[in-house]
Amino acid sequence: MSSGNQWTESNATLDADFARFSNDGIKHISARIMWSIMEPSHYDDYCHLSTTALNNYRRVLGEAAKYGIGVNVDFWTQFTYTLGKPSWVSDYYDIARSSDIRAHYTRYMQAVVTELKNYQAVESWSILNEPFYSQSSDKAAFQEAFQDCFDAIKAEDPSHPVICRFTLSYTPGSGKYDSSVYAIFDAFAVTEYLDPSNPSDTRYNGRWSYWDKTVSDCKARNKPLWVIEFGDDNTDLEHDRMHYELSLQKFAAAGVVKAFSWAWQTKSASAESFNIYDGTNPKPAYYELPTYT
Repeated sequence: MSSGNQWTESNATLDADFARFSNDGIKHISARIMWSIMEPSHYDDYCHLSTTALNNYRRVLGEAAKYGIGVNVDFWTQFTYTLGKPSWVSDYYDIARSSDIRAHYTRYMQAVVTELKNYQAVESWSILNEPFYSQSSDKAAFQEAFQDCFDAIKAEDPSHPVICRFTLSYTPGSGKYDSSVYAIFDAFAVTEYLDPSNPSDTRYNGRWSYWDKTVSDCKARNKPLWVIEFGDDNTDLEHDRMHYELSLQKFAAAGVVKAFSWAWQTKSASAESFNIYDGTNPKPAYYELPTYT
């Protein structure tokens, strides 16, 4: 994770991070691409990718390949400019509601995929970040958008898996999306921030019953399950470490194929409360990650 999501860290910093990951047995990372950074301007129906942003991301992929680390290329979408929405898109929901915006978004993804798909480190693509809706009519629109986005990437790159970053509270397991959504993606991916030591915990509107239903649904469909994001922002380092230890045990028991921690941030390390890096050294929770097999 790069603060600002422009990947402007020096080559030395990137190399130090990836060398550490390799030495410590980290095999996979998820790295965001912000629409607002990658395509800041829009003045016709064609995609105009930022050469600077694209080249910076290529540097990340080059470092990952150097150390044998696979990258989930994460097309990030949310409400504000700093979280991925370009200034020329009026509303995050337009990806679902507006046929014109959705068509441009899929063209944008295809343009990026065309540029990056042949990089050795590319392991998978993620189409949206935590898609949730504010009115019931958006449900069907988003489910259509999922399929359109999946098809757009597969048209350019049929060989790499495509997922979506679902929040636990907006899944078929929670009832917010139909079970047909499972069939769209190559693996089903969820964010999961619940405290594994508390069976009654609720956070970000998620709950363990949603997790249990998601696990059983995926097993029934033989669908690979990923935890695309988990972590803890508690200031007690031992609490965080135990959260990681118990979470990874729970993921292993559920048959989770991959689990991604939130987050590693080198630049402005203290600005990210979930960071497992203090700006100088990894925190104890980080060292639980290589234990996951």
